[in-house]
Amino acid sequence: MISGVFDLKLLPRTDINDKLNLDRTTAAALSPLLKALEAVGARFVQLSEFPLMDHFNVVDELYTSNSEITQRSL
Repeated sequence: MISGVFDLKLLPRTDINDKLNLDRTTAAALSPLLKALEAVGARFVQLSEFPLMDHFNVVDELYTSNSEITQRSL
C-alpha cells in the first residue's frame, strides 16, 4: 500500500472533522492501516517512512530502479 494517510483514528480530534463528521469507530473502520493489519496480521506489516516524499512524487520514485522505495518494494 502506498499512501500518505494510513491511520484515520486521530481525525475526529482535529478541526477538519467539522466537515468529515467522523467518530472514532468510523475513523478506525476507514483506516487503511487497520485494514492491512486485519488482512495479513501485525507481524507482517512493516511501515516505511520517506520524509522527503509525498503523494505526488512517491509513485515517480518507483520508476527509478535504485531508489530506496523501489528497493524496499522488491
